[in-house]
Amino acid sequence: MGCKIRQRVRSFPEGFGIRPMLVFEGDLDGNGTDEFGILDTWVASALRGYEVYSFHNGEWRWLIPRVRTAESLRASGKELVKPGNCPGEVQVVFSDFDSPLSSYSAVPDKDTVIVATFEKIDPLPI
Repeated sequence: MGCKIRQRVRSFPEGFGIRPMLVFEGDLDGNGTDEFGILDTWVASALRGYEVYSFHNGEWRWLIPRVRTAESLRASGKELVKPGNCPGEVQVVFSDFDSPLSSYSAVPDKDTVIVATFEKIDPLPI
């Protein structure tokens, strides 16, 4: 007996750097659907963006706002996102580039909880 395709999933939005890295995050917000992250990669920058997507109501949406990460955070082995303690919450670790202690060689990490937003993704112009 063959499998039935229930719904086709549209592709992720485009607009990333050199070699974006896809990360399976599992169900971060506790709603029963899996989320995926994309770590944007550039050749000559210590700053990388991390975006988390969820397939919500038939379309890809941002689960949380874009997270800024420094090279030191990514090299630390810390998880950038993980499930929060309550449904709808996501625990996030990001690089605080706005901190007065921040420099290119040392950027403090900030750990916080963000409520899932499911923000609509506007398509990029061609």
